[in-house]
Amino acid sequence: MTDCNLKVLVLSKRETGESDAIYSFYTKELGRVNALAKGAKKITSKLAGHLEPLSLSKVRIVEKKNLHIADALLLNNFKNIRSNRQTFKEALLLLKFVEENTFEFQPYELLWRTFNQSLRNLEQAAFLLTRKNLEIKPLIEKIYKDINRVLGY
Repeated sequence: MTDCNLKVLVLSKRETGESDAIYSFYTKELGRVNALAKGAKKITSKLAGHLEPLSLSKVRIVEKKNLHIADALLLNNFKNIRSNRQTFKEALLLLKFVEENTFEFQPYELLWRTFNQSLRNLEQAAFLLTRKNLEIKPLIEKIYKDINRVLGY
């Protein structure tokens, strides 16, 4: 792989150095991937807004010595999840769970589909939560059950 375009779910961001960051993604094609974004912490960075955790983005990754992020385009930032404190907290815990229970460069298409669909369901539920007084816990439990089943737990 020298250059590839991927649709990614951003799992986490770890700051490194003065202006760089390492992002962890889950992709359909490669599974979990860690890639470096040079200058991501700079105010003028073109990447930063497209690579926040809990984002679906299209990313161009270039392989040099390590994997580097060349470009990124935000496709969905799950604004309804972010607008509700409870669903945002649960979504971040879900991202952490997937990151901790997957291995780098081990793609699993069923996990990609389940994870992606779960976030879309949570997005819809978060929208309804703002309109009605609904409980999110049953949906969160179902999401964890589905992902655990896919992972073989």
